[in-house]
Amino acid sequence: MPLHLSRFLQLLVIIFDIKVFVINVSRSIVVKFITKCHVYNSWGCKLLGEKVSSSKRAIIIILLIALVFRIYPLFKYKYLFGFDPYVHVSVVREIIRNNVHDLVYPLSNAPYGAKITEPLGLYYIPICLYKFLSIFGVSLYDTFRIIPIIFGISTILFFYLAMLNIYGRKEAFFSAMFLSLMYGHVHRSMANYYRGDNYILFLFSIALFLLSLAFKSKEKTVKFYGYFLALGLILGLSAFFWWGYQTLFIFTLGISIMLAIKGFLTEKKQDLIVSLLLLGSILIGSIIAKLISGPHWSAFYTNFPIIFLKYFLFPSILAVLALFLLLKLELDSKQKVIILSFLGLFGIIVGTKFFGKELNVFLKGFGYLSKEGLYGTIMELQRPGFSDLWSAFSLALIISPLYALKLQKKDNFALISLGWIVPSLYLLSNAVRFMFLSSLALAFMGGLGLAELINLIEEKTSKKQVISFFLILLIFSSMGYLSFNSVRNTKPFMNKYWENALLYLKDNSNENDVVLTWWDYGGFVQYYAERPTISDSVYGQGNAWYVAKYYLGLLPEEELQKRNVKYVIVNLDLINKFGAILETANVKSEDYFIILLPLKSSVGALLFSRAEYNILAKPGERWEVKVTTPRLVFTPNEVWIERGKEITKVKLKESVMQTNAIVYINLNYGYAVLMNEKAFNTTLAKLMFTNESTPVYSDGGILKIFKVSSGEK
Repeated sequence: MPLHLSRFLQLLVIIFDIKVFVINVSRSIVVKFITKCHVYNSWGCKLLGEKVSSSKRAIIIILLIALVFRIYPLFKYKYLFGFDPYVHVSVVREIIRNNVHDLVYPLSNAPYGAKITEPLGLYYIPICLYKFLSIFGVSLYDTFRIIPIIFGISTILFFYLAMLNIYGRKEAFFSAMFLSLMYGHVHRSMANYYRGDNYILFLFSIALFLLSLAFKSKEKTVKFYGYFLALGLILGLSAFFWWGYQTLFIFTLGISIMLAIKGFLTEKKQDLIVSLLLLGSILIGSIIAKLISGPHWSAFYTNFPIIFLKYFLFPSILAVLALFLLLKLELDSKQKVIILSFLGLFGIIVGTKFFGKELNVFLKGFGYLSKEGLYGTIMELQRPGFSDLWSAFSLALIISPLYALKLQKKDNFALISLGWIVPSLYLLSNAVRFMFLSSLALAFMGGLGLAELINLIEEKTSKKQVISFFLILLIFSSMGYLSFNSVRNTKPFMNKYWENALLYLKDNSNENDVVLTWWDYGGFVQYYAERPTISDSVYGQGNAWYVAKYYLGLLPEEELQKRNVKYVIVNLDLINKFGAILETANVKSEDYFIILLPLKSSVGALLFSRAEYNILAKPGERWEVKVTTPRLVFTPNEVWIERGKEITKVKLKESVMQTNAIVYINLNYGYAVLMNEKAFNTTLAKLMFTNESTPVYSDGGILKIFKVSSGEK
């Protein structure tokens, strides 16, 4: 039996044991809650119902709302969102077909294939679920579409249970409702968007649930220590699902450190003991993660458990033990703060001087936050603007600062939660990608903040029930409207133009024919055409430079022959990605100019406009074309027109002001492209906008496929 399969079977046994443990614990908590539940003496009873039924009703309402938001794309779109999911579903399909040998995925990095470096759980979970659902006629593709919903809603459930254990129904309801509604969480947990970070947030919600059980335990029984053992297993298993599992270790370490600080300041040895138990959980998790995680192209990813133990966990254990010993001294509050400040400063100095490289790698997210090279061209790795944050969290952004009211009251869990909230906000501030991972922190802060606001209203006003009810209704209905509007406006990059073209390619090419396309679209080709590609968004990113240089005309045709490239795809969206192509090829962007202008009017003449650029074109025996830019008004040197299936270079009326600019006008789809001579002379432009090569497939202006044969297209 292959090593990865034996590991997987062993992990299934472990997962099953954890599942049984969590179910039993959950059942005991629910039973205790049902038997000990008491009635609210405020608006909560009226809003959520009485006694036992209130919690059941609340979670049912929350999960139903969450389901509506997340299942909507299942009925609206048949395509997956993003680019990576198509690579992942293709990998799973090839595994099922037994086309993956020695963990080499044959459809990427053609013609050699790519080593599968993503954690295997990312693929085996869909395989296991598909094997079960296929009994009911569910396809592999549809299995991929619904998995995000399952884990997204499960995250909300465990988050609710954790908050219920720690605080109560009010905070649990608010926090879980924020999470169920905020687009920042909906986005990557809704149908059609399969990504690994959904698993990680789900596992962290279980981790919070286990912590809530530990904090709630009054007796230090075997079950109490079992919570930390289970937490260690959860941390370790996270390495089986996504390479970003490091966030769970950092979040848990942060909680442990904050708990130790709190214990030292309040002289509660129990907090320091629990902090050490958490560090023990991390130690267990690190060992498991090292055993089950495979190789990665980055040495820091491969060796993360060892690096984390050496530079973060062991120093933290020493620091907590030092605080434990210092408790024996009679110290006042000022002295304690001085000691903590000294330890913090000492850690920073030693860390930056001796482990600066490792710290820098962590702060840059193992390169993902560096904004260098290819990462600088990826939109989801750019810093979020206010519009991004508002779209993701809306009213939670306004309510979450009220979380400070909980801190002001010296709320224990609110204080130690800073250990995972601060790293979450750091990730959020650095990349759009991490809005999803930060959603739990925003929901937590928003839930506690809103609960405090309601408490203030109840203390200050006479009509507290009415005001509270309408305030809650206003906040969540407004947030729901904004979030659902974002869901409705989220569209897949995959479309009918790509599907039609790739199905044609599948039917009219050989299985081993290699396809060259921009790395974003490699997964499309692998799934629909079932053909190998040079690059893709998961395993072929390292070949993006190769494709970029070809598009710019900087790669000899002979190089294509070496990699058995038979087909080249160009598409309209590459115009908007032209800057990324230049950056990926390490070419100065100042030398190139190209811009896409949509058709604005066809009354009397064709007007194409975008920002301060306009093209006015009047058809005739000789076309009259004038281009307006912020600096000049001129006639282009050449104008190419695509109508139907033909591209022709038209004659122009003579003009005094003529430049070397070139204009391409597409009458099939109503757009124009303005470019300078250098951009026009690229392979991409020649293929897309001229008749110098004949495509084997063209839809008239959105996507074209060319065949490469003996160095000639």
